[in-house]
Amino acid sequence: MGNNFADVVNVNNVTAWTAFGNTKGNIVPLGHLFKITPAAGYGAVGDLTITISFGNAAELAKQYRVLALQLELVDSSDNSTLIDISAGNGSFWTLLTLNNGSVDLFPATASQNMSVRVKSGFYITHAKGSGSWGGASAPELICEVSQR
Repeated sequence: MGNNFADVVNVNNVTAWTAFGNTKGNIVPLGHLFKITPAAGYGAVGDLTITISFGNAAELAKQYRVLALQLELVDSSDNSTLIDISAGNGSFWTLLTLNNGSVDLFPATASQNMSVRVKSGFYITHAKGSGSWGGASAPELICEVSQR
């Protein structure tokens, strides 16, 4: 792991729907997007920040009026225990939209393996997409782990 705070592996892409001009729809749970493994011996409580951002926001804004993803941070060992203390101590989710472009997740502990997953979401496309319109662009998400 070198000098990293954690290793991040992209395990899934956000591509489970196809949208065309002047449509709206729901985004169903997509499974885990990123698996995060803190560096060995790194276990300071609440000491990491996980930032999830759209890597292609400009492209998405040409096709979507609204795009919202409900993100959850879970314990990888059981894939269900919510551990994001920024979202009501694991009680809720964090909303990533084209308006905010980036969200921060704060794990309750930095010593356990964790995953970021999409709980659900929704979209509304423009009446006519810019340029050629062969279906809406899929979001490209970026995950960055930093120390607070």
